[in-house]
Amino acid sequence: MDYEQDFMTTAQDTVATLISKSVPKATFTSSDGQTILGWQFDGIERDIEIRGNPGRGWWQEAWGRTAYVIDSDCRFWEYSFSGVDEHERDTRLSHGIRPMPKSYLVGSEGEPFSKYKEILQRLRYQY
Repeated sequence: MDYEQDFMTTAQDTVATLISKSVPKATFTSSDGQTILGWQFDGIERDIEIRGNPGRGWWQEAWGRTAYVIDSDCRFWEYSFSGVDEHERDTRLSHGIRPMPKSYLVGSEGEPFSKYKEILQRLRYQY
């Protein structure tokens, strides 16, 4: 069995279903202006990280999230958003887009591609 081809067939079927159901795509834009349109199928939330001591005059909060996105051409993307608030500084926001590394899709447990194959199979029924 060719696990990658099987996974890509699932991805193509999922995209075709989402398009046939007219499920709207979300827009993801990076800080440098790159934009992708697609459907988020998974992601990671980063907990707020607080450093410093507000009582002593300096503090910093950082947060972020990553969204995994599939576009109409069955390309996989990683969109990241992060922010930093710091004492006596303006909030800094950053948005990034890059192709999703194949190793993420392959995974580290079970059969290759099995985690995201299952997620994509379920995505078509969520709308």
